[in-house]
Amino acid sequence: LYMHFKFKGAICKETESRFSAAACLEQLGQGSTDFVKFGAKFLATDPYSVWVLREHANEFYTTVKHLLKSHAPSGSRIRRQNVHSSNALLPEGMQTPPPLTP
Repeated sequence: LYMHFKFKGAICKETESRFSAAACLEQLGQGSTDFVKFGAKFLATDPYSVWVLREHANEFYTTVKHLLKSHAPSGSRIRRQNVHSSNALLPEGMQTPPPLTP
């Protein structure tokens, strides 16, 4: 199962082109952080969102929060999205994100 996160604030307005959570993570990590281990998935129609394997959600959140404080404009943040299901299903009852870009 996956946990849904969403970028918010100043970082979303900083880019010259359309915001992309995938590109944002790549820029924040600057090659030093391996986001592959989190099993991150992205959806082109929801560019501010990232889905992370639930077992890595806390580590992902802590890592990104730290990187935002040190490498992003003030007011940038990442939020865990509330999932209204006891099974933590994604919208429309999906157990995993739709076919996404890894």
